[in-house]
Amino acid sequence: MTSMQIAQAQVVITGDVGVEFGRSTILSTDDADQEFGQLTYGVNGSIMASLASGWSGALDFNMMGRDIGSNDFDEFAPSGAGSLGLHVGRDFGGNYVGAFYGMNRFQGDDASSPNGFLTGNLYGIEGEFALGSSTTMFAQYGTAEMIGDGTDTAFEGNFYRLGVSTRVNEKFTISLETEMGRSSERFEDDGDWGEYRTVSLSGEYKFAPRLIGTLTVSQMDIAANTEDLGRDNSVSIGLSIPLGADHRKSNLTTSYNPGLAAAWAETLD
Repeated sequence: MTSMQIAQAQVVITGDVGVEFGRSTILSTDDADQEFGQLTYGVNGSIMASLASGWSGALDFNMMGRDIGSNDFDEFAPSGAGSLGLHVGRDFGGNYVGAFYGMNRFQGDDASSPNGFLTGNLYGIEGEFALGSSTTMFAQYGTAEMIGDGTDTAFEGNFYRLGVSTRVNEKFTISLETEMGRSSERFEDDGDWGEYRTVSLSGEYKFAPRLIGTLTVSQMDIAANTEDLGRDNSVSIGLSIPLGADHRKSNLTTSYNPGLAAAWAETLD
């Protein structure tokens, strides 16, 4: 075997790509407490390269959208959000520690069109730890800089994710996670605070070696000072196609919630 073949044998490539469809229920106290149901859709995927030395790198993306008709997002609700992320870290006996950098795509008044999108940065540290043979705990802590309006609305602050994933059997996996972020100095207005909290429950069922079904239920609450509240709940089903010979789902994906919260700041303003 040549040195090039040996190097190739030491790199394991894995990943997945998926689509999902569902329905979101949105509520804004800035709009007479009206509650609306909207159809949602999304695409997501990841690719990971693992080395025999224990080092690994990954790229992931996640895009969500919904139909808000002819409404302006800052008077109704954000019509979507997305993320793109890079992860680098090392495995220590089944436990992973690393760092991430990413971007969010979100709506803001500084965009070139009324319902246009902007980008913002987020970065931080992350880890995944084995709790027995079938259960994994995962966590991320980071900073996000999402400027929706350069003189007014934004999400600038820290956020964290914490979750647990359990493989019930060879075909079924269930995950529960929460995420929280707080922008202390600017949200609805310059000098005001805002925060978001999410809880999500998801399940995966392997119908075939190259076909996985997904079901996700999530709730997102957004608070702008003590004045206004937003709620962004969703239920979705989807299909995912694993890539690579030894597929393993990554729980450490890049969140788009800081950007979505920045867009909600415009809606609640």
